[in-house]
Amino acid sequence: MYSKAIANILHRGDLHDQLFSYMSDVELARMSLTCVELHEAVVAYFERAYDLTRALEKYMLADFIGPFRSMQHASGAVISGSFALKFMGRLNFSEGDLDLYVPHENAVVVAAFLESLGYSYSPRSAQEKDFELAATILQPAPPSNEEEAGYRSGSPYRSTIDAFTFMRDGVKVQIMTCRYGVVKAVLGFHSTAVMNIITCDSGYSLYPRETFENKRTLASYSPSLHGIALAKYERRGWLIVLDPVHTEVINPRKEFGRLFRYVGDDMTRVVTIPKVYVFS
Repeated sequence: MYSKAIANILHRGDLHDQLFSYMSDVELARMSLTCVELHEAVVAYFERAYDLTRALEKYMLADFIGPFRSMQHASGAVISGSFALKFMGRLNFSEGDLDLYVPHENAVVVAAFLESLGYSYSPRSAQEKDFELAATILQPAPPSNEEEAGYRSGSPYRSTIDAFTFMRDGVKVQIMTCRYGVVKAVLGFHSTAVMNIITCDSGYSLYPRETFENKRTLASYSPSLHGIALAKYERRGWLIVLDPVHTEVINPRKEFGRLFRYVGDDMTRVVTIPKVYVFS
């Protein structure tokens, strides 16, 4: 039997949030196996930690989270970039802005939703001032043979067509339009740590053990192509892996060793986000 003092601690959600935030998912999973009370405490903590409504409060009011997720469902838009990394890892750093990746042909759906929240399109000097015109001009043309060859040789052909910035009171949301699909764009990121997405109903991390447990990120391309981005994540505490050791590369039980991967496989960290809206 627990003493009354210990029992009170086991039921203090505020204390759990402070303590558990320093523990990895593996550590929390192991601790949850020790007793019923701690299992319940860990489950309740995860529900609070993976609260998308609270995570998005900088960008929209709680009343708009449901419609936002419905818009994701309708358009195929996903959240990625620093926000998804922070959310999936329960990390504490400023994500800067919100990156929404969407098939190019559905960009106007996302833009209309952002405008309904009071965001305004903020074009770069080289972009058309009208968003619909800017998005229409940039059509997802197929790559040339030279571009495909460049992709294979390590100089990536961009799966994203362009980035469109929307601003509201100093808060930035970027629509990243994708040529082939959002997953291909994510797989073309500079390194594995940022290969995370949040869909309308779930969050996915493709390399969770290496990203969050081991704090390692495997560079997808030469540092000469993405040196600034890699340096940012190195400053945030990740070890940049350029050449994994041979024993790791050939080990299919290692995240950096398995050759064939897909979103939702047994190495993917999947977080189910509770429904707050009925998708039509």
